[in-house]
Amino acid sequence: MSHDVDWSFNGPGRNHILARKDRCEEDTLRKLERENPYNNIHDYIAIEEDLGLRSTFFFRTNYENGRLIEHEDDIQALLNGGREVGLHCNPFSVDNFDSMRQEKKGLESITKKTVKANRSHHLAFSERLPSISELSHLCEY
Repeated sequence: MSHDVDWSFNGPGRNHILARKDRCEEDTLRKLERENPYNNIHDYIAIEEDLGLRSTFFFRTNYENGRLIEHEDDIQALLNGGREVGLHCNPFSVDNFDSMRQEKKGLESITKKTVKANRSHHLAFSERLPSISELSHLCEY
């Protein structure tokens, strides 16, 4: 199982969530004034603990409404629980080695471990992505 962490700790605004309310349960919408449903990493950790699962969480390094450092405690909790943390690179990085390397280093500055997994935001792809990933040591062939 894997999860894309598309939002900073603050998550999207209330209007964004309400525009997609058909994706939410009624209880989630009732709690909207006091908690952001996108801030749920610890909920997933608890579910996985109950089920004996471990998954990968892919983090972006550039968020529209915040910074990766806001997720530092979440990332450490994931790693301490035996979960993998991977890069959720920006779509333009799939064709740019320097950008990919910079994003990877940014995430590794928080994980303090080598990041080997990547899933591009919006599942972006380019012909160069496999070689850029290999050169960035994001995957091992």
